[in-house]
Amino acid sequence: MGKNRRKNAKTVQKAVGKEQKFKVAKHKFQNMLKEKTKPAKTKTANKKIEKVKEWVNETNKIELTSKKNEAPTSLRERMMERLHGAHFRFLNEQLYTAEGSKSIKMFTKNPEAFTAYHEGFQQQVQQWEFNPLDLIIANIKKKGSDLVIADFGCGDARLSFSVQNKVHSFDLVAMNDNVTVCDMAHTPLPNSSVDIAVFCLSLMGTNLSEFILEANRVLKPGGTLKIAEVESRFDGEKGLNSFIYGVTKHGFKLASKNLSKTYFCFLDFKKTLLKDAQKKLPQLKLKPCMYKKR
Repeated sequence: MGKNRRKNAKTVQKAVGKEQKFKVAKHKFQNMLKEKTKPAKTKTANKKIEKVKEWVNETNKIELTSKKNEAPTSLRERMMERLHGAHFRFLNEQLYTAEGSKSIKMFTKNPEAFTAYHEGFQQQVQQWEFNPLDLIIANIKKKGSDLVIADFGCGDARLSFSVQNKVHSFDLVAMNDNVTVCDMAHTPLPNSSVDIAVFCLSLMGTNLSEFILEANRVLKPGGTLKIAEVESRFDGEKGLNSFIYGVTKHGFKLASKNLSKTYFCFLDFKKTLLKDAQKKLPQLKLKPCMYKKR
């Protein structure tokens, strides 16, 4: 772990150095053209000027390539993409291995980090065969617009923009006015006030039991808990059955299980009475969804 972090730090330092060197050289070259000064007639000076010309031309190529939505071709852009990817993977690891309360503190101090995470997540979504949220949206539309929904870990609150229902959207940072910032273990909703609670790829953190208990609290009797997660997080059929058993102990009954055979698992539960509330509940666990370090 320590070696990987030192390696990532060196990669970042090298990329930043190249970026700064590029900016300084380009600025000097542009000033030289504006002032129409003659470069020193030495081999070293001429080589430097030719190098800067190449950098300027390369920048122009990048801008044209970006407008055509083509893949980046320069070393500079590839390095910047690697930096963004490394930043996303670091934030992703923090979210999966910390309690929700610590995650909200992290993003409160640095809201830009959440934007970086969301952008990285959207890049991952584009690589999937389908977005599991699309299936949830389609299912909710079939149920009627009179149902009230709580979207836990809503991201950009796309669910709220996609249905006619009243949707309470919760996340660690508000990307738009539809999002309420809060710890998902402690939402501002009153007891038994929603019909459907949604966790779409948002069961992140070490205190999953608190999230599920909060969903039970805000759901009406007989309300639906919808969970969509990456299949690998359940660590096989045994792990999936253990997770389902744990959720039922938190006051739910399994209504449906759908393994899409293309990366995702969809679970629907119905709220029941929380039996033996005073007893210690089983701790819910899912494997962290870690991305390979590059």
